[in-house]
Amino acid sequence: MKEESPSATTTPDSDALLPLLARRTPLYHANVPFIVCWAQKSGCTAVLKWFLYHAGLLEEAATYKSGNMRLGIHSYENKVLKARPGYTQELLYSLHSGEPAINFMRCPFERVFSSYMILNNNMFLTMAKGGTVTPGFKLRQAVLEFTHGQSGELNSPLSFRQYLLWLKEQDVNSLDPHHTPQYSPLYRQVQVTHYRLDDFDRATAQVEEAFSIASSEGAQHTFSSGHHRHKQPVPAADALAFLENGLPLDRFPLREVPVVDRALLEGSAFEPIIREIFAVDIAAYERIKPLGTGVRA
Repeated sequence: MKEESPSATTTPDSDALLPLLARRTPLYHANVPFIVCWAQKSGCTAVLKWFLYHAGLLEEAATYKSGNMRLGIHSYENKVLKARPGYTQELLYSLHSGEPAINFMRCPFERVFSSYMILNNNMFLTMAKGGTVTPGFKLRQAVLEFTHGQSGELNSPLSFRQYLLWLKEQDVNSLDPHHTPQYSPLYRQVQVTHYRLDDFDRATAQVEEAFSIASSEGAQHTFSSGHHRHKQPVPAADALAFLENGLPLDRFPLREVPVVDRALLEGSAFEPIIREIFAVDIAAYERIKPLGTGVRA
């Protein structure tokens, strides 16, 4: 079931909105009767593709070639869709006019593990040899330095626990947005209807029906991100040992990434730290009543 931002004002303040829009610019297009808010590591690729499908731009975006080919759809998002003159002004006007806005929120326990895993990119070893630096590379170095001091080697194991302890000491709202909370101050300025990402298929069907737009059921298979490794169920003890100890960077990518979900993390030593860091996200997620299953009716 959807959940609406409880404290949103009816008339957004432009001065307050602009910096929030810059942080994570919502998806807007004149052909789509609603605005989509999003967050990194929260199904943003699938959400973007679904939005572009309804904007009539998915095919064009899928063939766009620029920069990182694995993330070409996001290059299109930033270099074409949102780079269009007047985009921000039209988005701001639409928010002021009360155009409906929706958001898909991922389970915070699953998302924080996904955020941790992007620091285990073995391409960082190649980058180090070539002198290339990326935000993810720098962040891994920062966590290792926090954990091991200046002696922390790039290939040293970086555990999920170490990542959480580092995160706990940061101003999380100032970090790379792949590691910041999903819930945005934007939701206190405008009315946003929230759905659980777990319910993506059913929620999109519900939204399409509510706005009398074409069903995307036949195109759902094209919305997957394509850049995530398959996760494999492993015994809970093995998964928790992996989270506790980590692995050297040159052991990645893993052939089998363990499934790490709320069921595994609740009751573990990791739960209190996650709840402290992402209290607002967890509270917001729990207010959203699930639709039942993740597939269309």
